[in-house]
Amino acid sequence: MLNKTIILGSPRSGTTFIAKLIDSHPEVIYRHEPDIANKNPQIPFHPTQIEAPKYIDITKNYLNILMEAKDLRSAFKIPIFKKEYRNELQRKSIIVIGNTLKVIEKVLRKRLVANFIPDFIEKKYKDKVHYAFKSVDSQCRAYLYSISDPEVKIIYIIRNPCGVIASQLRGAKKGVMGTDIYLESLFKLPEVSQFPFTFDMINNKSPEEQIAFQWMILNEKVINEMANNPHFKLIKYEDLCDKPTLVTKDIFNFMELKWNQQSEHFIEKLENTHNSDSNYFSVAKKPSEMAQKWKKELSEKQIENIKKIVQDSTVGQLYFSKN
Repeated sequence: MLNKTIILGSPRSGTTFIAKLIDSHPEVIYRHEPDIANKNPQIPFHPTQIEAPKYIDITKNYLNILMEAKDLRSAFKIPIFKKEYRNELQRKSIIVIGNTLKVIEKVLRKRLVANFIPDFIEKKYKDKVHYAFKSVDSQCRAYLYSISDPEVKIIYIIRNPCGVIASQLRGAKKGVMGTDIYLESLFKLPEVSQFPFTFDMINNKSPEEQIAFQWMILNEKVINEMANNPHFKLIKYEDLCDKPTLVTKDIFNFMELKWNQQSEHFIEKLENTHNSDSNYFSVAKKPSEMAQKWKKELSEKQIENIKKIVQDSTVGQLYFSKN
């Protein structure tokens, strides 16, 4: 039986950060957002608990496809760590193959989706490796994934909505991130009925309030559906940034993986980063600085508006009191 973990969360919640910490483990095979190159339109993005069981069979197969994805986007996310299931020459070969394919993509101006990146898993390690993939598109499929494969572990990361919103607004300003809110889809979810907001009310709100509403509904859905599931672990982004070693050790314990020097050194390198990578999507940034960056980017009025939207929700109370 394969050991499998799925890392989920909303966009700009630290999913890539936590995923690369997990990828730093020598026994992990990591897939980065494999559901982008391997979409399955037959599986809804926001399945309710009532309708989820009818998608179990197709989802079982889909999860296997995602775990095995070897396209450039899924299997080549820098840094490429050393692994015990392959040698150093094989690791360097992956880097050469990946960089070459990136050049080809640039020349062709087309994303390559074929399975080009090899895993190089030595036969003796076939049953020892731990597969993991991360996704933001499949955020609300957590419950469906859990009933389709009851043994899979799901790690869910949540971030202060102010941090999420500041990051999304920053990305929109850079032209690398959209802020579209699909209100029609959100208002079809049963979780909306728990709150005193109508479609027209939210539709007339500011961008930060609309994103806050989306943050609240989607995170509330996942956390309520996965409550009391022993294979589900909720991680707060701020805790991970504040104590990355302690929290990563806890994550590895949940995944039944041992602590290792490579992960320890990777965290030390991040913590000692002085000039954070300017690349918007990079993880080469000092964790403690990223967790608090929003405080310099949002106005007091924006923060208060966000608080008013989310403060009465279970997830909102992780960050704001009702008073």
